Amino acid sequence: EGPGLPLLRNKVLFLKGEWGTGKTHFLCDLAEIRMDSELPTLLVLAETLPDDDPPLEGICQLIESVSSPEQLLSGLQSLGEEVGERALLLIDGINEADRELWRNELVSVVEKVEDYSHVGLALSCRTPFDEQIVTSKAENHLVQVEHRGFEENEFDAQIEFFDYYDVPAPHVPLLTPEF
Repeated sequence: EGPGLPLLRNKVLFLKGEWGTGKTHFLCDLAEIRMDSELPTLLVLAETLPDDDPPLEGICQLIESVSSPEQLLSGLQSLGEEVGERALLLIDGINEADRELWRNELVSVVEKVEDYSHVGLALSCRTPFDEQIVTSKAENHLVQVEHRGFEENEFDAQIEFFDYYDVPAPHVPLLTPEF
């Protein structure tokens, strides 16, 4: 019933959720786990991409050794084939970049990634900005998952956090979900 089965067929995850629910932390943790397992993973913060270029071209500008989206994706494809797994391109916070550009380019980005059997794509976006970016055409290409963070488990999560970092827990519960 979860997103796992659809992601076997469709390699594009669209992770959305409210502010402060941990989307960025999730993608960073995923990248770290994959890199520790020596699985090819590229994490990009969308806010670092230039506003004037399509997203994949913007990523190429951030990587000196890559000159085109085709070179980027074929490089990820080769790395994925070498390990027999998908290489993942993770783009965090597309709402923090040029939203109009993402709205116009999202389908193109997804379709380019779909051409590579060993490349998967995960995008994150804060709600309600997803409504400005995801068109009905784009929806057909995405497995959308809502990230709810520690919803209804905030107090338990706080205790675990403070215990893990050996920090004294506050005497008053933190009521803002982000904290």
